[in-house]
Amino acid sequence: MAISEILKRALDKGVLDEGDYFDLHYYRISDDMGKYKRGTMISGEKVIFSYPSIMRIMRLREGIKAHFKKPFFVEEKVDGYNVRIAKLKGHIVAITRGGFVCPFSTDRLRDFADFEKFFNDNPDLVIAGEIAGPENPYIEVYPPYIKEDVQFFAFDVFKVGERKPLPPETRYELLEKYNIPQVRRFGRFSPSQAEAIREIVQKLNDEGIEGIIMKSPEKVVKYTTININVSDIDADSWLILEMPGNFYTSRIARIGFALDEFGIEPDEEFFKRVGRAFIEGFMRGIRKFKEKGRISYTYRLRFNDDAHLAMFLDHIKNVSQNLKVRVVKIYREGTKHILEFEKVFLESTSAFSQIMHGGGIYD
Repeated sequence: MAISEILKRALDKGVLDEGDYFDLHYYRISDDMGKYKRGTMISGEKVIFSYPSIMRIMRLREGIKAHFKKPFFVEEKVDGYNVRIAKLKGHIVAITRGGFVCPFSTDRLRDFADFEKFFNDNPDLVIAGEIAGPENPYIEVYPPYIKEDVQFFAFDVFKVGERKPLPPETRYELLEKYNIPQVRRFGRFSPSQAEAIREIVQKLNDEGIEGIIMKSPEKVVKYTTININVSDIDADSWLILEMPGNFYTSRIARIGFALDEFGIEPDEEFFKRVGRAFIEGFMRGIRKFKEKGRISYTYRLRFNDDAHLAMFLDHIKNVSQNLKVRVVKIYREGTKHILEFEKVFLESTSAFSQIMHGGGIYD
Protein backbone atom coordinates (compact mmCIF):
# COMPACT_ATOMS: atom_id res chain seq x y z
CA MET A 1 0.00 0.00 0.00
CA ALA A 2 1.33 3.44 -0.93
CA ILE A 3 2.24 5.81 1.91
CA SER A 4 -0.50 8.25 0.91
CA GLU A 5 -3.08 5.46 1.00
CA ILE A 6 -1.97 4.34 4.47
CA LEU A 7 -2.24 7.90 5.78
CA LYS A 8 -5.66 8.45 4.17
CA ARG A 9 -7.03 5.19 5.53
CA ALA A 10 -5.74 5.97 9.04
CA LEU A 11 -7.17 9.49 8.83
CA ASP A 12 -10.57 8.16 7.75
CA LYS A 13 -10.57 5.71 10.66
CA GLY A 14 -9.53 8.39 13.14
CA VAL A 15 -6.29 6.62 14.14
CA LEU A 16 -3.73 9.01 12.62
CA ASP A 17 -1.71 11.21 14.96
CA GLU A 18 1.19 13.55 14.15
CA GLY A 19 4.40 14.41 15.95
CA ASP A 20 7.54 16.48 15.58
CA TYR A 21 11.15 16.05 16.62
CA PHE A 22 13.09 19.22 15.71
CA ASP A 23 12.56 19.39 11.91
CA LEU A 24 11.42 15.76 11.65
CA HIS A 25 7.67 15.46 11.13
CA TYR A 26 6.14 12.02 11.53
CA TYR A 27 2.82 10.20 11.74
CA ARG A 28 1.85 7.42 14.11
CA ILE A 29 -0.97 4.92 14.05
CA SER A 30 -2.78 5.28 17.38
CA ASP A 31 -4.89 2.12 17.15
CA ASP A 32 -4.74 -1.15 15.20
CA MET A 33 -5.60 -0.87 11.52
CA GLY A 34 -5.13 -4.23 9.84
CA LYS A 35 -1.43 -5.05 9.64
CA TYR A 36 -0.60 -1.50 10.71
CA LYS A 37 -0.80 -1.94 14.47
CA ARG A 38 -0.81 0.73 17.16
CA GLY A 39 2.65 2.28 17.33
CA THR A 40 3.47 2.04 13.64
CA MET A 41 5.38 5.16 12.60
CA ILE A 42 5.50 6.76 9.15
CA SER A 43 8.05 9.39 8.15
CA GLY A 44 8.62 10.40 4.54
CA GLU A 45 8.74 7.16 2.56
CA LYS A 46 9.65 5.00 5.55
CA VAL A 47 7.22 2.81 7.48
CA ILE A 48 8.50 1.58 10.85
CA PHE A 49 6.11 -1.17 11.89
CA SER A 50 5.17 -1.49 15.55
CA TYR A 51 7.03 -4.12 17.51
CA PRO A 52 4.96 -7.32 17.33
CA SER A 53 3.26 -8.83 20.37
CA ILE A 54 5.00 -12.00 21.59
CA MET A 55 3.14 -15.04 22.83
CA ARG A 56 3.68 -15.85 26.50
CA ILE A 57 3.76 -19.48 27.57
CA MET A 58 3.09 -20.52 31.17
CA ARG A 59 4.27 -24.13 30.92
CA LEU A 60 7.88 -24.30 29.81
CA ARG A 61 8.32 -27.94 28.80
CA GLU A 62 4.90 -28.22 27.13
CA GLY A 63 5.31 -24.80 25.50
CA ILE A 64 8.61 -25.75 23.91
CA LYS A 65 7.10 -28.97 22.60
CA ALA A 66 4.06 -27.16 21.20
CA HIS A 67 5.87 -24.32 19.44
CA PHE A 68 9.28 -25.56 18.31
CA LYS A 69 10.00 -28.41 15.94
CA LYS A 70 13.45 -27.13 14.95
CA PRO A 71 16.40 -25.67 16.92
CA PHE A 72 15.93 -22.21 18.44
CA PHE A 73 17.90 -19.60 20.38
CA VAL A 74 17.38 -18.63 24.02
CA GLU A 75 18.02 -15.05 25.17
CA GLU A 76 17.44 -13.06 28.34
CA LYS A 77 14.20 -11.11 28.58
CA VAL A 78 15.41 -7.80 30.00
CA ASP A 79 13.04 -5.92 32.30
CA GLY A 80 12.85 -2.46 30.74
CA TYR A 81 10.94 -0.56 28.08
CA ASN A 82 10.92 -1.26 24.35
CA VAL A 83 12.33 1.15 21.73
CA ARG A 84 12.93 0.95 17.99
CA ILE A 85 15.95 2.89 16.74
CA ALA A 86 15.95 4.20 13.18
CA LYS A 87 17.45 6.93 11.04
CA LEU A 88 14.77 9.28 9.70
CA LYS A 89 15.63 12.36 7.63
CA GLY A 90 19.10 12.58 9.11
CA HIS A 91 17.99 12.05 12.73
CA ILE A 92 18.71 8.84 14.65
CA VAL A 93 15.72 8.47 16.95
CA ALA A 94 14.35 6.07 19.56
CA ILE A 95 10.67 5.25 19.04
CA THR A 96 8.42 4.01 21.87
CA ARG A 97 5.88 1.18 21.67
CA GLY A 98 3.23 3.85 21.08
CA GLY A 99 5.05 5.25 18.05
CA PHE A 100 6.38 8.46 19.64
CA VAL A 101 9.94 9.73 19.33
CA CYS A 102 11.11 9.65 22.96
CA PRO A 103 13.39 12.66 23.59
CA PHE A 104 14.99 11.04 26.65
CA SER A 105 15.79 7.73 24.92
CA THR A 106 16.97 9.53 21.78
CA ASP A 107 19.21 11.83 23.84
CA ARG A 108 20.91 8.87 25.51
CA LEU A 109 21.64 6.83 22.35
CA ARG A 110 25.13 8.31 22.06
CA ASP A 111 25.96 6.86 25.48
CA PHE A 112 25.07 3.32 24.43
CA ALA A 113 26.86 2.80 21.10
CA ASP A 114 28.06 4.42 17.87
CA PHE A 115 24.70 4.32 16.13
CA GLU A 116 25.90 6.95 13.63
CA LYS A 117 28.33 4.48 12.11
CA PHE A 118 25.76 1.69 12.09
CA PHE A 119 23.07 3.74 10.32
CA ASN A 120 25.52 5.36 7.91
CA ASP A 121 26.26 1.83 6.72
CA ASN A 122 22.72 0.46 7.19
CA PRO A 123 20.22 3.32 6.71
CA ASP A 124 17.29 0.98 5.97
CA LEU A 125 17.52 -1.13 9.11
CA VAL A 126 15.73 -0.72 12.44
CA ILE A 127 17.19 -1.90 15.78
CA ALA A 128 14.71 -3.02 18.42
CA GLY A 129 15.91 -3.16 21.99
CA GLU A 130 15.26 -2.58 25.67
CA ILE A 131 16.32 0.39 27.79
CA ALA A 132 16.55 -0.66 31.41
CA GLY A 133 17.75 0.71 34.72
CA PRO A 134 16.59 2.65 37.78
CA GLU A 135 16.77 6.09 36.13
CA ASN A 136 14.21 5.63 33.37
CA PRO A 137 10.97 7.58 32.85
CA TYR A 138 8.44 4.80 32.35
CA ILE A 139 8.72 1.81 34.71
CA GLU A 140 9.80 1.20 38.28
CA VAL A 141 11.34 -2.26 37.89
CA TYR A 142 14.71 -3.09 36.35
CA PRO A 143 17.35 -5.85 36.32
CA PRO A 144 19.31 -6.19 39.57
CA TYR A 145 22.65 -5.99 37.75
CA ILE A 146 21.99 -2.36 36.75
CA LYS A 147 22.63 -0.26 39.84
CA GLU A 148 22.27 3.25 38.40
CA ASP A 149 21.27 5.19 35.29
CA VAL A 150 20.12 3.12 32.25
CA GLN A 151 21.60 0.71 29.72
CA PHE A 152 20.53 -0.47 26.27
CA PHE A 153 20.23 -4.06 25.01
CA ALA A 154 19.33 -4.87 21.39
CA PHE A 155 17.21 -7.95 20.71
CA ASP A 156 16.06 -7.68 17.08
CA VAL A 157 16.90 -6.00 13.78
CA PHE A 158 14.29 -5.32 11.09
CA LYS A 159 14.39 -3.93 7.59
CA VAL A 160 12.39 -0.73 7.17
CA GLY A 161 8.90 -1.59 5.96
CA GLU A 162 9.11 -5.21 7.10
CA ARG A 163 7.64 -6.90 10.16
CA LYS A 164 9.78 -10.04 10.31
CA PRO A 165 13.19 -9.58 11.98
CA LEU A 166 16.51 -10.81 10.65
CA PRO A 167 17.42 -14.35 11.83
CA PRO A 168 19.03 -14.32 15.30
CA GLU A 169 22.46 -15.47 14.11
CA THR A 170 22.48 -12.75 11.42
CA ARG A 171 21.65 -10.11 14.03
CA TYR A 172 24.31 -11.41 16.44
CA GLU A 173 27.06 -11.04 13.83
CA LEU A 174 25.84 -7.69 12.49
CA LEU A 175 25.55 -5.91 15.84
CA GLU A 176 28.79 -7.37 17.16
CA LYS A 177 30.53 -5.79 14.18
CA TYR A 178 29.42 -2.35 15.44
CA ASN A 179 29.82 -3.11 19.18
CA ILE A 180 26.13 -2.52 19.84
CA PRO A 181 25.09 -4.11 23.17
CA GLN A 182 22.75 -7.07 22.91
CA VAL A 183 20.69 -9.06 25.38
CA ARG A 184 22.45 -11.96 27.04
CA ARG A 185 22.43 -15.13 24.93
CA PHE A 186 22.34 -18.67 26.30
CA GLY A 187 22.83 -20.55 23.05
CA ARG A 188 21.04 -22.68 20.48
CA PHE A 189 18.85 -25.52 21.69
CA SER A 190 16.82 -28.32 20.19
CA PRO A 191 13.23 -28.97 21.36
CA SER A 192 14.50 -32.06 23.20
CA GLN A 193 16.66 -29.91 25.51
CA ALA A 194 13.82 -28.54 27.63
CA GLU A 195 15.54 -29.68 30.82
CA ALA A 196 18.62 -27.56 30.05
CA ILE A 197 16.38 -24.54 29.48
CA ARG A 198 14.56 -25.21 32.76
CA GLU A 199 17.94 -25.03 34.52
CA ILE A 200 18.60 -21.64 32.89
CA VAL A 201 15.20 -20.39 34.06
CA GLN A 202 15.83 -21.60 37.60
CA LYS A 203 19.17 -19.78 37.69
CA LEU A 204 17.59 -16.59 36.34
CA ASN A 205 14.82 -16.86 38.91
CA ASP A 206 17.45 -16.98 41.67
CA GLU A 207 19.14 -13.91 40.15
CA GLY A 208 15.89 -11.92 40.01
CA ILE A 209 15.91 -11.76 36.19
CA GLU A 210 12.64 -11.33 34.28
CA GLY A 211 12.82 -14.41 32.09
CA ILE A 212 13.75 -15.71 28.65
CA ILE A 213 12.83 -15.27 25.01
CA MET A 214 12.96 -18.34 22.76
CA LYS A 215 13.23 -17.53 19.08
CA SER A 216 13.68 -19.16 15.73
CA PRO A 217 13.10 -17.67 12.27
CA GLU A 218 9.56 -19.07 12.46
CA LYS A 219 8.49 -18.55 16.07
CA VAL A 220 9.09 -16.37 19.13
CA VAL A 221 7.71 -17.04 22.63
CA LYS A 222 8.49 -15.68 26.10
CA TYR A 223 8.53 -17.15 29.57
CA THR A 224 8.90 -15.25 32.85
CA THR A 225 10.28 -16.37 36.19
CA ILE A 226 8.37 -16.80 39.45
CA ASN A 227 10.27 -14.11 41.34
CA ILE A 228 9.74 -11.41 38.73
CA ASN A 229 5.98 -11.95 38.87
CA VAL A 230 6.04 -11.42 42.64
CA SER A 231 8.25 -8.34 42.15
CA ASP A 232 5.80 -6.92 39.58
CA ILE A 233 2.94 -7.26 42.06
CA ASP A 234 4.99 -5.58 44.78
CA ALA A 235 6.07 -2.74 42.46
CA ASP A 236 2.57 -1.90 41.26
CA SER A 237 0.13 -2.86 44.03
CA TRP A 238 0.09 0.74 45.30
CA LEU A 239 -1.73 1.52 42.02
CA ILE A 240 -4.23 -1.29 42.49
CA LEU A 241 -7.21 1.11 42.29
CA GLU A 242 -6.42 1.94 38.67
CA MET A 243 -4.47 -1.03 37.30
CA PRO A 244 -6.54 -3.53 35.25
CA GLY A 245 -7.43 -6.57 37.33
CA ASN A 246 -5.82 -9.03 34.96
CA PHE A 247 -2.41 -7.42 35.65
CA TYR A 248 -2.52 -9.18 39.01
CA THR A 249 -4.54 -12.31 38.17
CA SER A 250 -2.29 -13.15 35.21
CA ARG A 251 0.77 -12.97 37.45
CA ILE A 252 -0.83 -15.20 40.07
CA ALA A 253 -1.62 -17.68 37.28
CA ARG A 254 2.00 -17.58 36.04
CA ILE A 255 3.27 -18.19 39.57
CA GLY A 256 0.87 -21.10 40.13
CA PHE A 257 1.67 -22.85 36.86
CA ALA A 258 5.41 -22.44 37.44
CA LEU A 259 5.26 -23.76 41.01
CA ASP A 260 3.42 -26.83 39.73
CA GLU A 261 5.71 -27.44 36.75
CA PHE A 262 8.93 -27.04 38.71
CA GLY A 263 7.62 -29.18 41.55
CA ILE A 264 8.03 -26.39 44.11
CA GLU A 265 5.98 -26.70 47.28
CA PRO A 266 5.64 -23.11 48.52
CA ASP A 267 6.41 -22.66 52.18
CA GLU A 268 4.96 -20.18 54.65
CA GLU A 269 7.64 -17.63 53.83
CA PHE A 270 6.68 -17.69 50.14
CA PHE A 271 2.98 -17.23 50.98
CA LYS A 272 3.92 -14.32 53.25
CA ARG A 273 6.07 -12.81 50.51
CA VAL A 274 3.23 -12.85 47.96
CA GLY A 275 0.73 -11.50 50.49
CA ARG A 276 3.22 -8.85 51.57
CA ALA A 277 3.66 -7.82 47.92
CA PHE A 278 -0.06 -7.03 47.73
CA ILE A 279 -0.67 -5.54 51.16
CA GLU A 280 2.60 -3.74 51.88
CA GLY A 281 2.61 -2.40 48.32
CA PHE A 282 -0.89 -1.01 48.74
CA MET A 283 -0.03 0.42 52.17
CA ARG A 284 2.74 2.40 50.45
CA GLY A 285 -0.02 4.01 48.41
CA ILE A 286 -1.95 4.96 51.53
CA ARG A 287 1.18 6.41 53.12
CA LYS A 288 1.95 8.36 49.93
CA PHE A 289 -1.52 9.88 49.92
CA LYS A 290 -1.47 10.77 53.64
CA GLU A 291 1.94 12.41 53.22
CA LYS A 292 1.40 14.31 49.97
CA GLY A 293 -2.34 14.29 49.27
CA ARG A 294 -1.68 12.54 45.98
CA ILE A 295 -0.53 9.21 44.54
CA SER A 296 2.71 9.83 42.71
CA TYR A 297 6.17 8.56 41.88
CA THR A 298 9.35 10.60 41.45
CA TYR A 299 11.74 9.84 38.60
CA ARG A 300 15.34 10.94 38.05
CA LEU A 301 16.77 11.16 34.52
CA ARG A 302 20.15 12.11 33.04
CA PHE A 303 20.30 14.08 29.78
CA ASN A 304 23.18 15.09 27.53
CA ASP A 305 21.32 18.09 26.03
CA ASP A 306 19.00 20.51 27.78
CA ALA A 307 16.99 20.81 24.53
CA HIS A 308 16.09 17.12 24.84
CA LEU A 309 15.20 17.69 28.49
CA ALA A 310 12.74 20.44 27.61
CA MET A 311 11.34 18.39 24.75
CA PHE A 312 10.90 15.38 27.04
CA LEU A 313 8.83 17.42 29.50
CA ASP A 314 6.47 18.40 26.69
CA HIS A 315 6.36 14.77 25.55
CA ILE A 316 5.60 13.22 28.94
CA LYS A 317 2.90 15.79 29.69
CA ASN A 318 1.10 15.05 26.44
CA VAL A 319 1.23 11.25 26.14
CA SER A 320 -1.25 10.40 28.90
CA GLN A 321 -4.41 12.12 30.06
CA ASN A 322 -4.36 10.12 33.31
CA LEU A 323 -1.11 11.69 34.53
CA LYS A 324 -0.04 15.07 35.75
CA VAL A 325 3.66 15.89 35.61
CA ARG A 326 5.31 18.11 38.22
CA VAL A 327 8.93 19.23 37.82
CA VAL A 328 10.77 18.75 41.12
CA LYS A 329 14.31 19.87 40.27
CA ILE A 330 16.64 20.50 37.32
CA TYR A 331 20.40 20.74 37.88
CA ARG A 332 23.81 19.80 36.50
CA GLU A 333 25.83 16.81 37.64
CA GLY A 334 29.15 16.51 35.85
CA THR A 335 28.48 16.51 32.11
CA LYS A 336 24.79 15.62 32.49
CA HIS A 337 21.63 17.66 32.98
CA ILE A 338 19.52 16.04 35.70
CA LEU A 339 15.73 16.14 35.70
CA GLU A 340 13.72 15.04 38.71
CA PHE A 341 10.00 14.98 38.05
CA GLU A 342 6.91 13.56 39.68
CA LYS A 343 4.14 11.65 37.92
CA VAL A 344 0.82 12.18 39.68
CA PHE A 345 -1.57 9.32 38.95
CA LEU A 346 -4.87 11.14 38.70
CA GLU A 347 -7.24 8.17 38.80
CA SER A 348 -5.66 6.70 41.93
CA THR A 349 -5.40 10.12 43.55
CA SER A 350 -9.10 10.74 42.95
CA ALA A 351 -10.08 7.31 44.30
CA PHE A 352 -7.91 7.65 47.40
CA SER A 353 -9.23 11.16 48.04
CA GLN A 354 -12.83 10.02 47.82
CA ILE A 355 -12.30 6.99 50.09
CA MET A 356 -10.07 8.73 52.64
CA HIS A 357 -12.67 11.47 53.03
CA GLY A 358 -15.50 9.04 53.69
CA GLY A 359 -16.76 8.43 50.21
CA GLY A 360 -17.74 5.01 48.96
CA ILE A 361 -17.81 2.89 45.84
CA TYR A 362 -20.47 0.69 44.25
CA ASP A 363 -19.40 -2.92 43.61
